[in-house]
Amino acid sequence: MVARDWSEQWVSRIGMLYHLNDIRLAQAALPHEWAEAESRLRQFVEEEIHAVWIRELADPDTHHASRDVLESLERQWDGLTIFLDFPEVPLDNNESERLLRPNTDDRGFFFELATDSQPYFHRKEHI
Repeated sequence: MVARDWSEQWVSRIGMLYHLNDIRLAQAALPHEWAEAESRLRQFVEEEIHAVWIRELADPDTHHASRDVLESLERQWDGLTIFLDFPEVPLDNNESERLLRPNTDDRGFFFELATDSQPYFHRKEHI
C-alpha cells in the first residue's frame, strides 16, 4: 500500500473515532443512548483500530515507516485509550495547547531589544 493511502486511511479512522466519541459524550444524560453510543465506540476501537493495527504489524509487507507508527501505537495504547474508561479525559490536549499558544507564538516572531531607558519589541526577520 502506498504510504499516502495508508496515512489517509488512518486519518479517516481517527476522524471516525473523534466523531463516535462526540456522539457518546452528547448522550451523557441519557443512560440508554449513552450505552448504545459507548458500545459503538468500543466496537469501532476494537475492530477498526486495534484489529487493523495488529493485522498490519503482522504483514511483512508493511512499510517500515508505517511499522514504526504502529509500534508506537502499540506501546502507547493504554494511554491513548484511557478516554474509553474515563470519558472526562479528552482524546487530545488541543485545548491545553490552544491556551498555551498565545504565550508561545510570538517567541518566533519577536525579540526584545532593551535599552536602559526603554524596552521595546522589534519584529524578528526570518532568513
